[in-house]
Amino acid sequence: LKPNMIGIGLNDRNPTYHDLYELNIDTGKKTLKFENNEFRWLILDDDLKITYVQKTGKNGSTLYYEPNGKNWRLVRTVTAADGLN
Repeated sequence: LKPNMIGIGLNDRNPTYHDLYELNIDTGKKTLKFENNEFRWLILDDDLKITYVQKTGKNGSTLYYEPNGKNWRLVRTVTAADGLN
């Protein structure tokens, strides 16, 4: 755990996607941890590491990936018909 750190998403670089920053709540210093160019959601663990990401597939499905080294491994697909509307 990082008791004085929080993960924040800012879309100041790209209005479509939020980059992940770590923010030190004591000093106000923010550090870019992940430049995001494709994912709608980033899901973090208690150590502020990305555990899952989410994006929309070409057919309207929702795709969930987990980190796999420097790549992403698809772990779940939810069809548009099964998704929450």
